[in-house]
Amino acid sequence: ELYNSNLVIYDRDTDGRIPQIRGQFIEGGKKGEFIEHFPVYVTTWGDWKNKYPETKVLSENTGYEKPYDRNPYPGYDKIYRLWFPVVLESDLLKTKDFVYGIENNNEFIAIKEENFQNNYPEGLEVEVGGEKVFVSYNKELNLLETDNKKIKSFQVFWFAWYAYHPDTELIEE
Repeated sequence: ELYNSNLVIYDRDTDGRIPQIRGQFIEGGKKGEFIEHFPVYVTTWGDWKNKYPETKVLSENTGYEKPYDRNPYPGYDKIYRLWFPVVLESDLLKTKDFVYGIENNNEFIAIKEENFQNNYPEGLEVEVGGEKVFVSYNKELNLLETDNKKIKSFQVFWFAWYAYHPDTELIEE
């Protein structure tokens, strides 16, 4: 199931639904509760394996005929058109610009990823939800990350972040 062009997870134990960007039950026995979050990184397998050579991966032998080695949506990030509807849209950035979204105490920041390394070579300190967070560029994995893994943050398309967080503070430069 999709909502705001983003996956809605189903929890069989509680008959609950959880939009993946929010991480909060919208139905079921745990409605209003948040699921546990953990850091998620979008990088290449080569970069990850170079940094963490002992990494183990799940087998592709699942019993299903799935092409796990291919992107199921080739080219989707290169076009501006959305395939599925969203409730709210913003023209502050291009639809498929990548942002680094940070969420804390119901406050939200989106940092445009393009040129972050050039504009903030030493990193950037931001305040979100009453806490200071240091954001830096990880050269080994070619991604942004924070110094506080307890605060929810991840790479996401602008359209998806904005659809769930229209009151987000945007850092463009």
